[in-house]
Amino acid sequence: MTHTNHLAAPIAVLKFGGSVLTDANALRRVASHLHFRLQQQPVIAVVSATRGTTDTLLTLGSLAAEQTQTAVLGLQQLIQRHLDLGKQLLSDTEQHNLVGSYRQLQLLGEESLQVLARQPGDGHAIAALAALGEKLSAQLLAALLRNANVRSDWFAAERLIQTDDNALSASVDNRATAAKFAALPDQFWRNSLHVVTGFCGADERGRTTLLGRNASDY
Repeated sequence: MTHTNHLAAPIAVLKFGGSVLTDANALRRVASHLHFRLQQQPVIAVVSATRGTTDTLLTLGSLAAEQTQTAVLGLQQLIQRHLDLGKQLLSDTEQHNLVGSYRQLQLLGEESLQVLARQPGDGHAIAALAALGEKLSAQLLAALLRNANVRSDWFAAERLIQTDDNALSASVDNRATAAKFAALPDQFWRNSLHVVTGFCGADERGRTTLLGRNASDY
């Protein structure tokens, strides 16, 4: 599998927003660019949701209180659109794996919608629902890279970026976040091309928080 041999080279962090994650051809171009850069140095890819996905998820969250089943159906349709991209891009094996991974995201999304049906406007439920968009795109891009024989996996930013408990406009706890990064194995970012979710972190209790639009620089 392809991976860089430049073990002493600085790590490049490349950010891909929704404006470039638009369709199958765009995802192929992103994967090709990452493959090229990986020949020169280790790479971390930080991704947003595919174009329009975050807005769709927020709309579904708003629908949940009065039209719960409609919101659940909308979530299923959104995930199916990502699976349809996978059909255009991936081998049968990677498609199968993606279906299993997305099933877990479907359950997480439905749980958030059920919370919002009972407690409209619950900030942490909205954050968890909105953050699904980045998880969908990160898993799809990591699968596409593996499909091209690039050693790759996806990584949820909530595992590293710790914030305060302001669900929808969180501030990063820099000290706690730095400690989590420091606890990673020495070669963690060099052993594989990690596709990391942008837009989100987690509070001290592990609840997803949102850093705000265009906040993936963290």
